[in-house]
Amino acid sequence: MNIPEKNEIDRASCGDVKSKHSIAPSVLVIHPSGQVDFVEADVSVMSSQEMARLIDTFGVDAVHYSGPLANVTKACQLERQVTMYVDKYSAFKSLDDNAVATTLYGQSDEVRGAVIIALEDDKYDTYSFDTKEDIERIFEAISKMTGGLARSSHHE
Repeated sequence: MNIPEKNEIDRASCGDVKSKHSIAPSVLVIHPSGQVDFVEADVSVMSSQEMARLIDTFGVDAVHYSGPLANVTKACQLERQVTMYVDKYSAFKSLDDNAVATTLYGQSDEVRGAVIIALEDDKYDTYSFDTKEDIERIFEAISKMTGGLARSSHHE
């Protein structure tokens, strides 16, 4: 998979947002098929086991940093870092490769199964998206970064 350079994912891919509309705390769940679901979940108050249930597993590991995730954060001018939570036990399961998540990981290893996209501060505290514009901008940047592999029936 060809990962765009950081200048290819520019601010234009995230759009200019002057006013924001509040939503219930939500995250993105990216499935191996490329389907992206906007899921209502307040991860700031959830245990890691509760987060794991969002992707039908028993534990999650955080990808605190990758070049592609940092590029999405920078392009969308977010105060918090875009973070990906993966199935902690995917290596022991027969899960499909998640091409979108593998691209976001930015390493040679494949990411398998569904993943959660949320936000994180510099103390590794986790947050949900709380505005419609932010979650849509992140989706658009991820979709652009992956050449349209990320798609959602919920996105307008």
